[in-house]
Amino acid sequence: MSENGTARKVSRRTVLSGAASAGLGLAASGAFPRLSFGDNKFAGKSLNLLIIQPHVIAGRKLAADFEAATGAKINVIAVPYDQLLAKATLDVQSGANQYDVIDYWFANVGAIGRDEITLDVTKWIERDKAAIQPEDYLGSLYDPYTLYDGKRWGLPYDGDSHVLFFNKEIFDKHGLKAPTTWDEYLQTAKAITEAESKNGIYGAAVLGGNAPIIIGST
Repeated sequence: MSENGTARKVSRRTVLSGAASAGLGLAASGAFPRLSFGDNKFAGKSLNLLIIQPHVIAGRKLAADFEAATGAKINVIAVPYDQLLAKATLDVQSGANQYDVIDYWFANVGAIGRDEITLDVTKWIERDKAAIQPEDYLGSLYDPYTLYDGKRWGLPYDGDSHVLFFNKEIFDKHGLKAPTTWDEYLQTAKAITEAESKNGIYGAAVLGGNAPIIIGST
């Protein structure tokens, strides 16, 4: 995750530790545990982590690991998915500077970099690359999730695996096989809809949500 707030003091920024933890990053592979300070030199300090509601449990686990490794307490502050960018932007532009680390949606990396909502952490990643091991991140995630204007604004934290569920009973009824391409998916969905819509059954269902990332990803 990237630390937030251009007005933050250096003492608060030093705990970034790869910080991508929440949206920006802490790699799901466990960036926090990988970083071991050992001497609790940040004991008594605290950081505020702005995180999306679906990541709260993971955020609390990472906060506990981080406190064990550094002595610093992490306050996990949850907001709805679609409000995070607005909250982070207002925090910086208003000068409130309440949040130290944010869990951002990777599609917003350009916005947070352009508007300096988070800090450019390129030099810290380079400095601590022996611990962070950026080469371990999948290239298909590392650049799209963190790179804007030639700079890194966080570290990957949340990678997705997409799974297709299908109703075997309906497929067997119509002599269909599970699709393996998007063209097959579309053809199969159309076939089921044409045959079953009169019964209230449709060929595809996707998760609807107010946040664009939910509907788009699905």
